[in-house]
Amino acid sequence: MTPITSRDLNRFLVFLNRKRSQFMSARLAGSGLTGPMYSFLLCLEKNPGIRQDFLCTHFSIDKGTVARLCKRMEHLALIHRSVCSDDRRAYQLSLTETGRAMLKVIHDHLNDWSDRLFVGFSEQDRRTVFEMLSHMAENVKDDKTS
Repeated sequence: MTPITSRDLNRFLVFLNRKRSQFMSARLAGSGLTGPMYSFLLCLEKNPGIRQDFLCTHFSIDKGTVARLCKRMEHLALIHRSVCSDDRRAYQLSLTETGRAMLKVIHDHLNDWSDRLFVGFSEQDRRTVFEMLSHMAENVKDDKTS
């Protein structure tokens, strides 16, 4: 068996990420959601009441881009932005009913994506892949070089 190189691993990770992005863009076409906006909603679902700058850190995206995307999501009535009481320059984010409804759609699409990825995999294989990817993410989660 040929050894797996870092180039091979990178190629597959980039390919899968690109395909997921294309899949979700196609599925969410017409919703007004672009780029990482659906990921922001997923993050807000897990972390209710987060500050807008949390998204910058969590996704490694600059403040200006996050601010524009959050304003757009507010315009789409997916989130509510309120000025933080302890820092008038910061915004606290919360989901709206429309945002919660959109999350159901997002979860359905992500489940469809996972089903496509795992065609031909046993439940044990699925679990193994998840454990390996989790381990890889854990290995670099605190890496300050990225």
